[in-house]
Amino acid sequence: MTVIDFSCFFLYNIHRYPSCHLHVFVCFLRKLKNHEDFKERGIIMKKTIRSLVCIVFTLLFMLCAVPGIFPTAQAQEYYPIPAPIYDSGDYSYEINEDGASVTIVDYNGRETALEIPAELNGYPVSAIAGQAFAYLKVKSLVLPEGVTVSGRAFEYCKVSDSLALPENIVIRSRAFEYALLPEVAVIPEGALLEGDSFSYCEGLETLFVSSGTKLRGSVFSYSEDLRMLFCAPGSSFTDKAFYDCEALEEVILCGDVTLEGRPFPYCSEAEFTSADEAEYALALDKALPQ
Repeated sequence: MTVIDFSCFFLYNIHRYPSCHLHVFVCFLRKLKNHEDFKERGIIMKKTIRSLVCIVFTLLFMLCAVPGIFPTAQAQEYYPIPAPIYDSGDYSYEINEDGASVTIVDYNGRETALEIPAELNGYPVSAIAGQAFAYLKVKSLVLPEGVTVSGRAFEYCKVSDSLALPENIVIRSRAFEYALLPEVAVIPEGALLEGDSFSYCEGLETLFVSSGTKLRGSVFSYSEDLRMLFCAPGSSFTDKAFYDCEALEEVILCGDVTLEGRPFPYCSEAEFTSADEAEYALALDKALPQ
């Protein structure tokens, strides 16, 4: 048996038994040691063995680099653990990352006059999650102070008589999308309305926008029943804020109102008039139910 035969023997067995590399290699060296051809050659045999050892380790290194030859630990995928949900009466909530406030995530009550609480189990309510009150049907709705309303939180809701929003409220895009609102609504002072927060709403005919309120985006776009808009001093509107409100007939600008871009595109029937703060307050008193 020659060196070539021994090499073939080794490669053949390494292919048949990939998990027994060390055992096959030891058997291979024993055969080389006992073979007469190598005993007669002395130094040549030692050099040959060293060369073969280098070849074998090179092959082992190459085999280790081939995927699937040796089992390897697969990388594990980690998913974020959802925050635990707690219940308080008809409300479900989760504790925010700050550990000091909560977000309402669901409501299972049937109140017709709904006043969302400012606290749940001693935690202040800082936000309302998406779809928490979707498809809600009430006569009146009151939101707590310091709350942020997430997108789709009140989508398709129906509020027939009154909607009370707190000052400095933040309402994200699509929060009240497709909602049925009362005939008269007031956006309070310092409120921030983003995106399409009240787009496609129905029922709303008269809207009062208080001082310091900011409408950023197509907030009341496609509000098909909106006919009269009162804008208090210090309010501001960006481009397309009342996009395609075809029924809008009168826009009353009271004092310094900021209009960026074209807040009223495709409102072809709208007429713009000016008024002072006293007239704004008087119109508001007449419009709201006593």
